[in-house]
Amino acid sequence: MKTNIYFPLFLILSLLSEPVWGQDTLTYQGTITNAARQPVSASYPMVFKLYAGDDDEAIWTERNESIDIIDGVFSVELGSLTPFPSNLGFDRSLYLGIAVNDGPEMSPRLKVSSALRARWAAHAQDVSDEDINPNSVSINGDEVIDELGHWVGDPSGLRGENGLQGEPGAQGERRLDGVSVEEALVNMSGELVLTLSDRRQLNVGLVIGNDGATGSQGNDGATIVDVDIDEVGTLTVVLSDGRLLLATGNARGPQGERGERGERGTEGVSIISSDLIEDTLILILSDGSEINVGNIKGAQGEPGAQGEPGAQGEP
Repeated sequence: MKTNIYFPLFLILSLLSEPVWGQDTLTYQGTITNAARQPVSASYPMVFKLYAGDDDEAIWTERNESIDIIDGVFSVELGSLTPFPSNLGFDRSLYLGIAVNDGPEMSPRLKVSSALRARWAAHAQDVSDEDINPNSVSINGDEVIDELGHWVGDPSGLRGENGLQGEPGAQGERRLDGVSVEEALVNMSGELVLTLSDRRQLNVGLVIGNDGATGSQGNDGATIVDVDIDEVGTLTVVLSDGRLLLATGNARGPQGERGERGERGTEGVSIISSDLIEDTLILILSDGSEINVGNIKGAQGEPGAQGEPGAQGEP
């Protein structure tokens, strides 16, 4: 059976009433044509809702942001984005509502066949060889697994006797020894070169960037040409640009306390005699020690010049 649904603006939507049941999903195929009943090729967002009977409040909603339509044909797997409720197949009657491209829901809604709902309910009751996702697990009204997945039932029989000790595992293969960085240098080209413990060298690449632009010339600074402290201790600084800087407060601190008297120095010695031995001067000190000054006789001078003859005596 094929049901035609008219999009309010320009689309005509036709859904096949033979969906394919997959594990936790439901596949629907349909066709979309324009107002001239020509096949449409586009991508549209679609919203699917299931209702129980004539109730206007949906019991399940799924929005697919983009469904591809090729030559008017599309296929969507319901329940792949929003899981179906576990008791979905037990409602008396189900209706499927569809909205395309953020438009209003199409009318009338599609009725889900009773045969499909029966298969749905049977699938919900038979979960063999499938994954289940309950909030908790109860047996005969007694909770045995809570919402956190913890066992809260009777603990007896949960753990048997300890098994035999297993054999030791095989020795793992020895991995290669790692290397470490022993030295890091930046070469003349600005590249970082690492020397490793196995003597290899790694060139990391350029780590020094280009020189930045030269800054603008700053103003000439002033220098100190004179410093004076007046009788009350005020500090006046004269700068080369003629400005005067007066230090706040007294620049001359109070006079310090008189220091303690120093310890008496060692007693000095004096020369008590001297002796000249072969032109060497020996000094004898008051503490009994002697100082050899050395040779004090200079080299012999040159002979003096010949004197002039005396005057002739009178007869």
